[in-house]
Amino acid sequence: MAKPLEEDFLLLKNAIRKAGEITLNHLGRENIKTWMKRGVEPVTEIDLEIDQYLKTTLLAARPNYGWLSEETADDEKRLKQKNVWVVDPIDGTRGFMKGQDDFSVTGALVVEGCSTIGIIFAPARDEFYAAIKGRGATLNDAPITVSNAETITGMRMQGDRDYLKSRKWTTPWPEMTIGKYKSFALRLAAVAAGKFDAAISAQPKSEWDVVAGDLIISEAGGCCVDGEGMDFTYNQKNTRLQRIVATTPGIKDEILAQLKKRAA
Repeated sequence: MAKPLEEDFLLLKNAIRKAGEITLNHLGRENIKTWMKRGVEPVTEIDLEIDQYLKTTLLAARPNYGWLSEETADDEKRLKQKNVWVVDPIDGTRGFMKGQDDFSVTGALVVEGCSTIGIIFAPARDEFYAAIKGRGATLNDAPITVSNAETITGMRMQGDRDYLKSRKWTTPWPEMTIGKYKSFALRLAAVAAGKFDAAISAQPKSEWDVVAGDLIISEAGGCCVDGEGMDFTYNQKNTRLQRIVATTPGIKDEILAQLKKRAA
């Protein structure tokens, strides 16, 4: 029998909070073992410690749920399971390694391809974002909503400055404030809380980078779509997602139109 969402939420909430506390215990350490995955992405022993903690905790309580994590070898058995935990032990590892505060621990519950519980915890900032499908989104238990921006001119954007300011745009982006947290999930959370108006990524991301933020933004009144304006479906065989656009509704169409104004 399926567990009530409230029970799954409490289970994930407590596990993510504990995982965040583990990161703080190691933040700023100089002797953390570090290596590169696929030659380009850093990973630390702490990523693996947290991954193991979350996997053990969540699957012990829900042994019939699937598992998808950045730091666990993928098992396609998850594709046959209705409920799947999706986690990123440390999103923004480069920030964590430098002792910065713009990293997060993220977790979500996907049910039949849809994100139904999402949590993003930035422990060094004491920011705990959470959502249950259909019940709104919160930051440290207080309700949040996206901004009321109605034009991209002067907007606050989480994205890559070189990409946004490239000469390849046939029509340049207007003047805007640009920020870029190391954690992509935290960029999405910032949009959900109205701290920024939009976040985009031209580079592919993985499901664990997006799934929790997608729900939190949606529950805060915004949207998270691909470059064509289509919603994402999760727990797919190919976990890579293309061209993420997270935004408040008032500027969604303008951003999607602008993204098409780029030379090859």
